[in-house]
Amino acid sequence: IFFEIADALARADTPRPDVVLVPAGVGALAAASVAYYRRPGGPPAPTLVCVEPADAACVLASCLAGALTYVPGPHRSIMVGLNCGNASPIAWPVASRGVDWLSAVADTRAEDAMRMLAAEGIVAGETGSAALAGALAVAASPDREAIGFTQSATVLLLCTEGATDPVNYERIVGHPPA
Repeated sequence: IFFEIADALARADTPRPDVVLVPAGVGALAAASVAYYRRPGGPPAPTLVCVEPADAACVLASCLAGALTYVPGPHRSIMVGLNCGNASPIAWPVASRGVDWLSAVADTRAEDAMRMLAAEGIVAGETGSAALAGALAVAASPDREAIGFTQSATVLLLCTEGATDPVNYERIVGHPPA
């Protein structure tokens, strides 16, 4: 996926990303982003930000503890694809060494992100909107410039899901997915 993104950015003459926001359930996609952006001989690495639901932030809890840490449920986030209590023991060693920042976001941010994406014609479900929800949280953070969120930054948001729950999508966005 990251090689495809790099090709698409090059074809569009868009600069490489300065900040990449990656949704994290068990951390597999976060580990993949680390493996790609931190690979030897690769281009200068962007800041990698891992985004999780606030009540299921197992990657964040594990990073804070310095070891795999279980986050007990119930995990009630609308970002159901990210409702994970355990980080992957396979992904954890890679993700923990390469993710720069972690953001645990409330469902209200995911809902705001869904509406913003819908306004741009992008159908993204609750989980798919997580990266933008994280970007909204980072933009509101006093650490935004340290994270790399500046006026001139190129920010890459990974959207991993469409409207998998059409009823909830319509409730949040105000119209059915197109």
